[in-house]
Amino acid sequence: MALLSPLREVPLASLDSFRAVLAERLPALTSADLAERAGALHELGVRLSGRPTSRSSNPPKKSPSTGNSQADNPAYLNDLAMSLNNLGIRLSELGRRTEALEPTQEAVTLYRELAADNPAYLNDLASSLNNLGARLSELGRRTEALEPTQEAVTLYRELAADNPAYLNDLAMSLNNLGIRLSELGRRAEALEPTQEAVTLRRELAADNPAYLPNSPCR
Repeated sequence: MALLSPLREVPLASLDSFRAVLAERLPALTSADLAERAGALHELGVRLSGRPTSRSSNPPKKSPSTGNSQADNPAYLNDLAMSLNNLGIRLSELGRRTEALEPTQEAVTLYRELAADNPAYLNDLASSLNNLGARLSELGRRTEALEPTQEAVTLYRELAADNPAYLNDLAMSLNNLGIRLSELGRRAEALEPTQEAVTLRRELAADNPAYLPNSPCR
């Protein structure tokens, strides 16, 4: 049953309309439609949160399966990783920072496995590493937060070398790296990545004013 297409056509601001479509269609789903159900609930979470969440940059084509979980069909591991990443964000927003760490770590593990087989997932891995750095920093585990943040910078630098579309992500990661280094008292070292982030965003904004409102990421 096609559920996600009509839901995604509902404007983000129209929460009541979204809920009406969901209430009408969700009960009709069967156990064979678990992916549709999960996707619909994910979309609801996006709208309730009022902020963007992770969506895979290159979702895999799914094959038919008679099973009900990612264990039966590994093609759904990407969806699981995305949902875990978003769960970490939601828990963090509620101040439940200790609980937010585990799903974020699991998302990193899954994306690392996926990227090992398919480089198309490197962007998702880098994004989840950035989130892991943020979650660790929120818990005061600042030394541990540095490594995933540095790895995210490395990945985005490699991606941007082949595709300039990743330059904004690289700038965001460099900005985060500066924050992580500053939190550790390594303020002299924090300056270089922060300056590079400014340079990249200045160049991006010169070509596209849409980048001007970008505020520093946590």
